[in-house]
Amino acid sequence: MCFQIHKPLTFSLPIIHHLNYKPTKNPFLSTWTAAMDPDTVAKSFVEHYYSTFDTNRATLANLYQDSSMLTFEGQKIQGSSNIVAKLTSLPFQQCKHSITTVDCQPSGPSGGMLVFVSGNLQLAGEQHALKFSQMFHLMPTPQSSFYVLNDIFRLNYA
Repeated sequence: MCFQIHKPLTFSLPIIHHLNYKPTKNPFLSTWTAAMDPDTVAKSFVEHYYSTFDTNRATLANLYQDSSMLTFEGQKIQGSSNIVAKLTSLPFQQCKHSITTVDCQPSGPSGGMLVFVSGNLQLAGEQHALKFSQMFHLMPTPQSSFYVLNDIFRLNYA
């Protein structure tokens, strides 16, 4: 399946150029080069995503495309504008994410990356933070950056 790239992911352009990302031409080989550290890319993405979410959720639209899908607490939402509409309609205006773990793996011959995040979400005016888990499937763009193809979010209740 081909994905049309409409908006490049702005956070990763300097990161990827700095890490010398060069996809291989052989589809059976991994697109990760020795010069590219997936953990560094994942951590940079996570820092960018959550700082943007906490300060201006509407600007997360640049990270998604029309083919992107968000599953938020079991509700499936497709497309950048629908995803951002969901995120901006959440019943709180201010929050602060504190990240506990970031795990990543290369995903497939096209150069994708799975990023799994766990942490705490502190809502303004609430005494206790909520625990959450979130998984991102990042896919490369021709501009040597990434966009979010899949995003799954769940609160973790104890």
